[in-house]
Amino acid sequence: MLNTFQLFLGRDIPTGGTVTDEMMNEFIATTLDTTFDGYTLQAVDGVWKGIHEDTTLVSVCTDRKDLVLKVAQVYKNKFHQDSVAIQQLPAMDFV
Repeated sequence: MLNTFQLFLGRDIPTGGTVTDEMMNEFIATTLDTTFDGYTLQAVDGVWKGIHEDTTLVSVCTDRKDLVLKVAQVYKNKFHQDSVAIQQLPAMDFV
């Protein structure tokens, strides 16, 4: 059974600066592209601790929660994030 997972990747770096488009594109190429067969990206406005920040929302349909958690941990470590929010939605079918 496939579930839809949404990862909310904040673009502000707590130690200073932001995750640039170039940095995000490198993360996408080396982590998302090599982990999942397909996914959807959206640019959204996220809020963390009352502060608005540019956020990349990744939606992926998979039965591999372990891979979702691994990707979130890679992002968290690479960009010194306090956390990565993950939402698990009910099953999804393809026709």
